[in-house]
Amino acid sequence: MTWKEYLTLNIYGRNDWNSTLLYPDGRGNYSYFYPGADLAWVFTDAFKLPSAFTYGKLRASYVFAGNGASVYQTNTGVFRAIDGYVDRNGNTIERYEYESRTLGNLNLNPEKSQKLEIGTEMKFFMNRLGFDFTYYKQNTKDQIVPLQVPAESGVENALINAGNIQNQGIELALYGSPVKSRNFSWDVYVNYTRNRNKIISLAPV
Repeated sequence: MTWKEYLTLNIYGRNDWNSTLLYPDGRGNYSYFYPGADLAWVFTDAFKLPSAFTYGKLRASYVFAGNGASVYQTNTGVFRAIDGYVDRNGNTIERYEYESRTLGNLNLNPEKSQKLEIGTEMKFFMNRLGFDFTYYKQNTKDQIVPLQVPAESGVENALINAGNIQNQGIELALYGSPVKSRNFSWDVYVNYTRNRNKIISLAPV
């Protein structure tokens, strides 16, 4: 949705049905929905500013994302082909064996991620000078991880939802044209980034 060509709002949503979270008995939290929205405001088109301001925009977004498990990961064991035979119609029929090293989890949830991003872009003096700044923060929760268990249990690992990993940082781009003529242009671009990962919580002990 756009209002007067300088304020734009996008709203979107997605739903996934992930078969890797579906168990042999038909149970499982295999459907998950994740929405998002972003807003952009070109304020130099909304107000009359001094001529030095060529372009100015503020933006913000907040989105969710989901993720399932790898194939066969959630089941207690997988089928593995070991050999096969040819039937009377000439079709190859494979023979399988059942193998188990990780204990599945019927209550496993999809991974969830949420991200906030805000930023601004400014240009001055007919695009001779400008910058683009972004701040972001992302938290990923309910990660699907194999937790090591005692060997006496008969398996090596048990799948659980655990953890909250935070990813936070800034991105700054500065650019300009110190020299610009009809036949020559000298453009300068400087980029700075900083990212910090933080473990908010881990698997229960």
